[in-house]
Amino acid sequence: MVSEVAGATSPQSHSQSNPLPKSRSRIAEHYLSNRLPRRGHMSEQDRKESMSSLMVRLTRTSVSRYSVLLSLSIVVAAVGLLQNSIAVVIGAMLIAPLMAPIIGLAASLVMGWRRQVMHGLLLVGGSVIGATAIAWAIAKFLPDSGLGLPTEVLARTSPDVRDLLVALAAGAAGAYATIRRDVSVALPGVAVAVALVPPLGAIGVLIARDQPDLARGAAMLFVTNMVGIVLAAAIVFVLSGLVPKHSLRNSRRRIVITLALVSVPTVVLAVVLTNRFIQSADAALRLRLASNAVSDWLGPGYDLNRIKMTGSTVQVNVSGRVSPPPVQSLTDSLDAVLGESTAVDLRWTPVSDPNAVVSTRQVVGLNELQPLVQGWLNQQALTLDGLSYDSSTLVVTASGFEPPTSSDGLATLIFNTFGTHPLISFVWTRIEPTASPTEIPATPPILSNPADTSTPAAP
Repeated sequence: MVSEVAGATSPQSHSQSNPLPKSRSRIAEHYLSNRLPRRGHMSEQDRKESMSSLMVRLTRTSVSRYSVLLSLSIVVAAVGLLQNSIAVVIGAMLIAPLMAPIIGLAASLVMGWRRQVMHGLLLVGGSVIGATAIAWAIAKFLPDSGLGLPTEVLARTSPDVRDLLVALAAGAAGAYATIRRDVSVALPGVAVAVALVPPLGAIGVLIARDQPDLARGAAMLFVTNMVGIVLAAAIVFVLSGLVPKHSLRNSRRRIVITLALVSVPTVVLAVVLTNRFIQSADAALRLRLASNAVSDWLGPGYDLNRIKMTGSTVQVNVSGRVSPPPVQSLTDSLDAVLGESTAVDLRWTPVSDPNAVVSTRQVVGLNELQPLVQGWLNQQALTLDGLSYDSSTLVVTASGFEPPTSSDGLATLIFNTFGTHPLISFVWTRIEPTASPTEIPATPPILSNPADTSTPAAP
């Protein structure tokens, strides 16, 4: 009889306490109230210690210490970025305290502490503004080297989905190391892996260098890191037992909604960053195919110094003792391997024969040679861009659709005119024909002093 009463009243009591359908109630109870806490249990004392280390409750002392460390870390990061020093940048990552309030924000979200969430958002937002301003001031104070943007800065301007994966893994590791004191030694590695401060330093440097587009890329990297850390840390806190058992039972709907809301920007970023990764991988594949085609076209005796692709234009920089093979064969090969029509910008730089004997013959002035060389090039629809001496070798810089013919003809012409026979080297840049020769405005060539022994770079 007692068994009948218990069997009759127990389901009724359960349905009154939980308005959800029976199946849904059992699933929620099973995963959010029983299984998850058993995977990790924390005492109230451990929970309080973890929360205090995450700056969930702000005090004047904690904020002051945090501000000092953040300011020092962004100074180190900005200088390291400008110096292009990876070691200095890593030092800034280890000093930076920005990881704690971001993980604390994740803890406040799953605990349902609205006030602490607002405090965390204000602290992180103020950190972003302050760190960017300090980096901007340092970049303005230090003179520009004139060598372009450092590699360490550019490396933080084009995030892709791999950065989001690193942020998710680092956020999970950081949250786990925070609540498990026995693995807290992993926190420095987490700080280096996720790199929160260097992107802020890159934003300030790029704004100071008038590069707003690249600064937006660095800002996307920081947002990617922050969103990934918050989502991963929130999940770890739910699974580890940081959220008390009674909160899981009474607030499971709020926790699920919170995780879903955090997941939305993560999914959006994942889509955007995945598209970037696909584009980057495709560009790398096309560049590799183009490099193989250029190497096959050149054959032995040439060095491929650089290859760059911009849209459908392939810029090729080569060097060798003689002019390269016909460009049309390279264009046909690139069209075949890339599957589209391409334009080739070929730049050839001659190299000296190590066995050549240095001439001691008379050196003719460049002003005297210029009309003669210009006339010889005009007969081949070429433009004289520069004329100089490299030791006793006459370096002729020209551009046109086809490379110059053998230097023997020019050497004979110079000998017949001036009675001397100098060694001649060509620097030729291929230019697609866009107008007839009469429509191309005459541009005076660059004449270098005969005493100048430097070889001009290809234009």
